[in-house]
Amino acid sequence: NVLFAKGAPEMLTKRCSKIMLPDGSIEDFSDAWRKAVDSQIQSMAESALRTIGLAVKTEGLGDLQNYDGPEHKGHKLLADNDNFVKIESEMAFVGMVGILDPPRPECMPAIKACRIAGISVIMITGDNKTTAEAISQKLGILAPSGSHAENSFTGQEFEALSEERKIEVLKNIMERRDIE
Repeated sequence: NVLFAKGAPEMLTKRCSKIMLPDGSIEDFSDAWRKAVDSQIQSMAESALRTIGLAVKTEGLGDLQNYDGPEHKGHKLLADNDNFVKIESEMAFVGMVGILDPPRPECMPAIKACRIAGISVIMITGDNKTTAEAISQKLGILAPSGSHAENSFTGQEFEALSEERKIEVLKNIMERRDIE
């Protein structure tokens, strides 16, 4: 059997110890390879592309090596999502794809109408932070340049803030809204 995995490349690469080259050969996923992949993730994200990483595992599958369905003894591993991190380890990174998913045409006029009405528009997303910032800039939610350190956070970053800091950040965002 072969395990194929897909997901956010910045998360998937953490579970990979090898990398598959274009000719199909496998090498160690060295720091140099990681840096090259991270650079590509960043480049795609800056172009507002949503990225999906791909990985494969052909050895070390344990009870799943000869898995053949729900009656197999390894099935209980697949029934518990907490086991996926253990199963999806020591994989070979195969590559990634970038998907352009442009905002719907009605988004920009709706954002403008909200601003005119005095409504602050914020984006909350599960995307890569850089991808979300690039899309937000295209929609006019974020300024087209400059630092967004005070108004762009991943869910993890925001949750890590103290309650006082969260309130301060939200107040600052509200105060800086542009009302036309």
